[in-house]
Amino acid sequence: FFCDGLNYRHLAGVAFTRSLGDAIAEKSGVNGEPETYVKPIIDEDKILVLASDGVFEFIENQAVIDLCVESKSPEDACAKIVDLSYQQWLENDERTDDITVIVGFLRKVEGSEELDGS
Repeated sequence: FFCDGLNYRHLAGVAFTRSLGDAIAEKSGVNGEPETYVKPIIDEDKILVLASDGVFEFIENQAVIDLCVESKSPEDACAKIVDLSYQQWLENDERTDDITVIVGFLRKVEGSEELDGS
C-alpha cells in the first residue's frame, strides 16, 4: 500500500529504494545492504557508465556503450541514453522507472571532442 498523505492506495510490487530503513519492508526481504562489484580500471577501459536499472531494463549493455562511442561528449552520451531509455519504457510498459545515468570518458574516445579524463 502507498499513502499519499491523505489516502492509501494499493500498488503492485515493492519500491525498494524508497523502502530502505522501513522495518515493515524488511519483512518483504528489503534490506539496506547494497549489491556491489569492484573492477580495477585498466588502460583498455575508455568509458565508465553508472546507471540505474531503469536504463538497463530494455537496453543491453553493449547498446549503451555504442551510444557513448557515437557521442561527442559524456553529456551528449547521457542525453542519448536517457532519451532511448525513456522511449523504450513508453513502448514496452505502462509506466517508466527511474532513469539515471552518469557517463565518464576515461580515455579519448574516437570521434569525441572530449579530452582524456573528461
